[in-house]
Amino acid sequence: MTRAEGLRAIAKYADSIAPTIEQVVKCRDKEGRFVFTDLIDLAHKQKLKVYPHTLRTDALPPFVDEFEELLNVVLSRGDADGAFTDFPDRIAHFLNRH
Repeated sequence: MTRAEGLRAIAKYADSIAPTIEQVVKCRDKEGRFVFTDLIDLAHKQKLKVYPHTLRTDALPPFVDEFEELLNVVLSRGDADGAFTDFPDRIAHFLNRH
């Protein structure tokens, strides 16, 4: 369902998807750059919004060191439309500054 054909099918009955963070960001490469999947681009081509889950300050993925970095990677660099979190105040603060 995360490939073009599956997303096309989802777009017939939904307005958005909520992938895991790992379905959006694979890792960092040897030079420290984030490696993104094509899921957000493919979803946006089908007019689907993308809200990765669950961004947590106490359970960071291995490719980031801080919550602020995770927000920047997912929301700014990854071009997600929003995110699910247990820390909405932290995301609101981030969005107000950016």
